[in-house]
Amino acid sequence: MKKYYTLLLLFTALIFLISGCSKSGKTTEITGLSEYKDAVTEMTIKYPANWYVAQKSHGNRFLVFTSQNDMERFRNYSPEGASGAKIEVVMMKIDSTVTLDSIIKVSMKFTKDTYSNPENVTLGGMPATKHTYAFMLEDGKFQGEFYVAMKDGKMATILYFEAFTETMSAYRKSFDDIVASIKIANPEKDFSKVEYRTEEQPPPSPNLTQKDGTGYSISIPDNFKAERTKVAGTIYSANYIGLRRGDCNIQVDVLTAPKKKGLKEIVDDNLPNYKGGDAKETTLSGAKAYVIGYSFRKDASSRVYFALKADKLFRITMNWFKGEEADYLPVFEKCIQTFKLL
Repeated sequence: MKKYYTLLLLFTALIFLISGCSKSGKTTEITGLSEYKDAVTEMTIKYPANWYVAQKSHGNRFLVFTSQNDMERFRNYSPEGASGAKIEVVMMKIDSTVTLDSIIKVSMKFTKDTYSNPENVTLGGMPATKHTYAFMLEDGKFQGEFYVAMKDGKMATILYFEAFTETMSAYRKSFDDIVASIKIANPEKDFSKVEYRTEEQPPPSPNLTQKDGTGYSISIPDNFKAERTKVAGTIYSANYIGLRRGDCNIQVDVLTAPKKKGLKEIVDDNLPNYKGGDAKETTLSGAKAYVIGYSFRKDASSRVYFALKADKLFRITMNWFKGEEADYLPVFEKCIQTFKLL
């Protein structure tokens, strides 16, 4: 009996160790560091030369991701997805309405229990606080940290590092080198005479180029690229996206059609997934189809199309930022018109 009890304890301990092991995701190699200098605040920082620079908003923000494809998960911190990482610098003027305490409070995006006690550190040679946070997701631990420093009580610099699936440790040395490289924002310039500007990529081109997928073809803007993606339950998935905005894209998913179900029944089954949506009959490639208009957040709109051919179900989703609807929607609608079932 004693031997059995000992074995049971060992087995229980083994199960605990296995279940307690966190997953480790795929990292993106850092091949070297480049330097960014903000034209307004004179903030400078090194960043991975081979990572994707998503935004250069002078006097305001600098944003880098491991890749363009990885950036989407950071919009809603979804439970599963790419093992991406992010580096972000935010520069803010401090006055009677924006204080250092209020900046720290706003920078804490998650619940208080995800944060460790702040540490006193230095950033760019100035006193700073470091705030570390982490929580478990379905595919492993998400980890983040942000640093807050100010200069002359007039300008704050906030530096963020975030990484999914417990990849923070793999980037640790490079992140430490980046922390050591930063020169924080300078408040001494006359900001009233400085033009705040953002270096952005152009909107979608009206010139389209054809791309082929499993059982279909579609023409997309010639300044967009086609990326193969992995979506649960699909035979084939592709994301068509430009460099300007990660929330403006066309996604095509090919699935095995449910047996003994017509298109209308399939659409009705899927309708609850699109809150506030209403299914309307339309055509795609001359075939009967349905379209659902919906919104996944207040500043963005989406449409999803469903079509059937033989044993395949085609789901085409397009998303666009409402603030740039005039640039995106007409071109995206033109793309949908080129969609062909093969």
